[in-house]
Formats: sequence, structure tokens, C-alpha cells
Amino acid sequence: MTRVEHKGPLRERQGVNKSPRPFHHLSSFHLPSSVDQWPNFPPKAEWRSREEGLGFERMIKGSLQRPHTPKMHVVAVLVTPAASVLELAIPAEVFGRFADRSAQGQEKSRPRYVVRMCAMQPGLIPVSHGVSIRVPHGLDELSSADTVFIVSGNHDYPPEPPPALVKALEQAHSRGARVVAVRSGVCILAATGLLDGRRVASNADLADNLRQHHPAVHVMPSILYTADENIVTCAGGTAVLDLCLDIVRRDHGVTVTHGAARQLLAPPHRSGDQAQAVDLPLPERTGGMSELLDWIRARLDQPLALSDLAEAANVSPRTLARRFHSALGMTPIQWITNQRIRLAQHLLETTEDPISEIARTAGLGGPGNLRQQLVRTTGLSPRDYRRRFGRSGHGIDLASEVERRRSPARPPYGVAEPGS
Repeated sequence: MTRVEHKGPLRERQGVNKSPRPFHHLSSFHLPSSVDQWPNFPPKAEWRSREEGLGFERMIKGSLQRPHTPKMHVVAVLVTPAASVLELAIPAEVFGRFADRSAQGQEKSRPRYVVRMCAMQPGLIPVSHGVSIRVPHGLDELSSADTVFIVSGNHDYPPEPPPALVKALEQAHSRGARVVAVRSGVCILAATGLLDGRRVASNADLADNLRQHHPAVHVMPSILYTADENIVTCAGGTAVLDLCLDIVRRDHGVTVTHGAARQLLAPPHRSGDQAQAVDLPLPERTGGMSELLDWIRARLDQPLALSDLAEAANVSPRTLARRFHSALGMTPIQWITNQRIRLAQHLLETTEDPISEIARTAGLGGPGNLRQQLVRTTGLSPRDYRRRFGRSGHGIDLASEVERRRSPARPPYGVAEPGS
């Protein structure tokens, strides 16, 4: 085969100044790690031959299709003296499962968490119930963490945090880290001023002291947890498990969360606005509330009015609304809407069904309402949500990105297309 010397842009990019070389000599050619670093591909007219040009293109696409391993999400758990063993163990267990790549058998390209225990001074830290934990990291670990958990004592109001800790928390927040305060850890975070004007969840035993020390904080002693941008507060106890699963859901979608919840034998989602204490016990499964909830889930694609639910439960609408709010902390319509959104999220993550079909199956009517509800709860349109959390998500299909760059008529990423 006759070789034609190439004098176009491709030759200049490769830095070839001598005689032309066949493409198999490019085996050590450095491939950029980001799509944005790729130059425009040469037009076909500049290929030395059709066979070698196609071979070069296959080489590039093959490299781009290699699995992309995202950066590990670092969860730093700040251990303080007398901290609750339970509240320390839950984030370590939930996020540690992802570090072990054991959550629902997810593929290795999925983003993962890594947990790092830290303290003011590394070493043996006495926590609750006579237990001591050897903590390997100091406060410097907070400077690189993506999520910071502050876990403090059970019921006593903690002393003023040292200036070094306040500074480390302020710096973590200012660079965009998610800061999570649990139980009396809320009091420590309040000392930084980051909770002023915010609605925060608090354990009932600490609420009065928290209001007295920090009157600018809106203390909510009746709810499980709150999330205000990248500031998260939690009342503590088993609500920490609900909070951790909610964080996984926000980061990786409902399907991954359900897999982790199944391994933990935990419900996949309990709303942060749910009451800390329920006045009436949940009814038994046979003939009670759980049976009604299953009945509703099986009919999410159908119109459901309060009267329909009351008839199915064989109670009055008023009684049903009271029981619903007592048990779940919300109205029946709010709960149904949440279930429909979660079903739509699951379908977007696991199927290639059209968005209009998913909206119908989830009982949300049309694409417009689905988009409105999803943007309200996740900040993403259905198309962006599928791109981020779907089976082909967690990274752009780079081979498709190559084709997109060669077709300038297509809209760039970040520009919404009709129906998205």
C-alpha cells in the first residue's frame, strides 16, 4: 500500500518532522484523560488512507470507551469525646459498604465513598458506654473531605469548640464540602455561625439550650433531619441511618439507595420532616396502614383521591388523614406524590422508556409535570437525571461525545433539548 505523506494539521499535532510513520507506531501516543482535551479530529480528506484513518479512529474510540473511575468521595467522621457509638457506626457502615464495592453489586465504575475517622488529636478517643476508638487522622483530614460528619455526645450540651475546629469547619464549608451535624454536633456547628437563619433539626433534650446559646438558629426539635444546601443537621439516633441513605439517594439515585437499604435491612427512605416520636403505634400489617401503603403503590398510575384511600382502608377521610400524618408526618397526597417521584426516578435509572411513558406509569400525567416535580426535588430535568444516574450514567458516553464533536449541528451538553 502506498503511503501518502501527510502535511495537514494532524501531522503538526503529532509533532512529526521527519518521514511519515505508519499509525501502528502510535501505540505509545499519549491519550488525554478528559474529552475536553481532545483536539478536533482531522477531516477524512486528511487521512493518509481510508484503512489507516479508520484504524486511528477505532484506536481513539477504544481508548475513550475505557471505564472511567470517578474520584472517591471522602467522608470524614469527626469523633469527639463521649460521642454516640451508634451515631459513629452508622455512617461508617453505610458509606463503608460502598468503599468495599458491596452495595448491590454495582459496577466498579460507579462513584464510591471512603470513610476516614478523624479527631482534634489522633489517638484513642473515649466515646459512649465505656467504648474507646482509635482514630488515625487529625483535623487536617477535613481539608480534603467531600462530606464532614460532626458526631458529639448524647444529651449534654457540648463546651465551646476550640478555634482550630471552628476554622476547619468554616474552611470545609467555604470550599463546598457538605457539613453534617448529628445530635449535639449541631451545637458545635452552630458555634461557627453557619446555622444562623437556618432551620435545623435538634434532639429535644438539647433544643432549649441550643435556642438560648444561638437565638438566630431556627430549632426544630420534632423532625428527624434537615438539608439546607450543603448544611445538614440530624436529631441523632436511628435517624442517622435515614439521613445517610438520603445522602446516598441524592448522590447516586434511588436504585443504588434501595440496594444499600436492602443489605442493611432498612427502609430505603424516611423523610426528614417525619416526626421524631409517633403518638400512635403503626398498625399491624394485616388490615393496617402497611397494607394500605402497598395498595397505593400498586396503583400509582391511577388517579387517587383521599376518598378512594379512605374507602380502601374502610375509614372516614378525616380519620385516614389524621392517621397518615401521625404515622408518616405528611398528608396522604404528599406521600403519594413522593412515591410517584421515586418511581419515576427508578424508571429513569433502570429503563430506556420514553419520558412521556415514565410520566404516565408513575401517575404524574405528562412530561411537563414530571419535569416540574423532578426539578423541585433533585434540581435536575428528567433527561439530566437519566444521564447522571441511569445505567449508562456516572460519566458521559465518550464515544458518543466524539461523534457529537464531529457534528456541530447538535446542541452542546448543558443546553436543554425540547421535551427534556
